[in-house]
Amino acid sequence: LYGPALRRLSLARNKFTKVPCELGLVRGLEDLCLDGFMGGGGLRGGAMSNPQSNPGAEHWHLLAALPNLTSLDLGRCGLAALPPAVRASHLPKLRRLGLAANLLHELPRQVADFTALQKLDVADNNLAALDPLHGSSHPFLEELLASR
Repeated sequence: LYGPALRRLSLARNKFTKVPCELGLVRGLEDLCLDGFMGGGGLRGGAMSNPQSNPGAEHWHLLAALPNLTSLDLGRCGLAALPPAVRASHLPKLRRLGLAANLLHELPRQVADFTALQKLDVADNNLAALDPLHGSSHPFLEELLASR
């Protein structure tokens, strides 16, 4: 299904029960949209903060196998925290990160580590502050969407 030439993939608003295993083989993937991804329903209600309660959580590690990702949209996934694989060390080229309409009460600390980030969308969450960005070096951040 996925070939080595694939650069953009949108699995938005489907009813997948897990991240497809083949995704980890598409090393050249640059743009991945999982907006509204249900992950077997376990992502709703903030289950990402407790992966053991999410039957599809073990497949999120596949994101770490995509070092060429420049854009990742995890909007409307019911996330209370970022999946562990979403780290600057795994995704060094990430320029756009979409976390809109999730269950975030605070900005995840690992966001501050993405120094190449140009656009961060955390709109429609329940954020009280943007603390991890305060005092950190984000020379390329051009767009920050945090409206409610």
